[in-house]
Amino acid sequence: MWIVNNGAILHVTPRKEFFTSYTSGDFGVLKMGNDGVSKVIGVGDVCLQTNMGTHLLLKRVKHAPDVHFNLIFVHIHDDGGYDNHFGSGKWKLTKGNLVVARGEKNSKLYWTKALVAKDSVNAMYMEASLWHRRLGHISEKGLNCLAKKNVLLGLKSAELEKCSHFMAGKQTRVSFKKHLSSRKSKLLELVHSDVCGPLKVKSFSVALYFVTFIDDCSKKLWVYAL
Repeated sequence: MWIVNNGAILHVTPRKEFFTSYTSGDFGVLKMGNDGVSKVIGVGDVCLQTNMGTHLLLKRVKHAPDVHFNLIFVHIHDDGGYDNHFGSGKWKLTKGNLVVARGEKNSKLYWTKALVAKDSVNAMYMEASLWHRRLGHISEKGLNCLAKKNVLLGLKSAELEKCSHFMAGKQTRVSFKKHLSSRKSKLLELVHSDVCGPLKVKSFSVALYFVTFIDDCSKKLWVYAL
């Protein structure tokens, strides 16, 4: 769980294993609301998989081991084209028409659920796979074309694994062998016949079957109820 705070000025976490990149050092202290302080021993990036299924990269996150919560400073994302919406006990982070994350108010604080994507390579693949499914199993070429135009949130390039749905959708039917039809030259020399039934509804003559006869020469059709 992460606290969504519009009053803070930085991202904070006590968990070193959350970082995808990390620089250790003495980065001063962090003042907390109870007038306490926590030493900041590292700074790095944390990649989150939000509760909306997309990825959110938190840059320059402070590592403060004595803090007992994870904190997202929402307004730091304004420069990245994100918009924050608070109201009616709800929080929503959007970028254009895409909802990136949602949260709810509890005990005067807004909270959101998010997983940590520890491996940035895996995170990029998951993001590409997610956009692939969102866009109706678009091809890798098409996905990369959109990524280069910066229209897909968080995606710069795409490399997809084999997708059974995409492969099935791109399959083409094997063409039937073409045979030159040789229609008979004499009436009733060849007659095609078939029987259909039993039918669910009886005919006026209480028949449940019918039989057809087709003359190969004239294509004349006869139908008889059975």
